[in-house]
Amino acid sequence: MNSDLLRIEEAASYLGVNVQTLRAWKRKGNGPRYIRFGGKLVYPVREIQVWLDGLLVDPAAGEACAKKSL
Repeated sequence: MNSDLLRIEEAASYLGVNVQTLRAWKRKGNGPRYIRFGGKLVYPVREIQVWLDGLLVDPAAGEACAKKSL
């Protein structure tokens, strides 16, 4: 598989969560964007990075700065 695309197990490992957590985020409409490819979910590494960037909190602004919740 292309190293820029991660299977769900690899994406979960990359994020430091278990697969069930990643699936729960998907069901709730949270988590990184993914591609349905050949009946499987794959996560582009760049989309994981974009999603993580959206979770950044400015310490001066506090938690209100966070755009997404888990």
